[in-house]
Amino acid sequence: MSLKHILVRIAGIALLIAGVAGLVFCIAAIVLLGPLERKVEAAATEQLELVDEALTITADGLAVAGTSLSRATAAIGSLEGTLDGVGKAINGTAPVLASVAEFMGENLPATLET
Repeated sequence: MSLKHILVRIAGIALLIAGVAGLVFCIAAIVLLGPLERKVEAAATEQLELVDEALTITADGLAVAGTSLSRATAAIGSLEGTLDGVGKAINGTAPVLASVAEFMGENLPATLET
């Protein structure tokens, strides 16, 4: 046998050993990682349930905030109408107050003097 054939055989045997070691490693990984997969799946499921619950609570909070904003808008509209009515009432009493001031300032003293 020549040196070339010996090297080819050694390389072939090394490749066979590497292949068998790879198969053993894969089988060991499958056997050992099976229980770990269940734990990872359970943890991921639990985290997703927590995220779902948080999103549901957030959606409920946003709905309450939307309702509050709608009610605040209605209250501001009502307050605007009330203040508009108060302004009109004050404007309506201005002539009466001017008449009373004129009466008290000029007519009453003149009447009392006579």
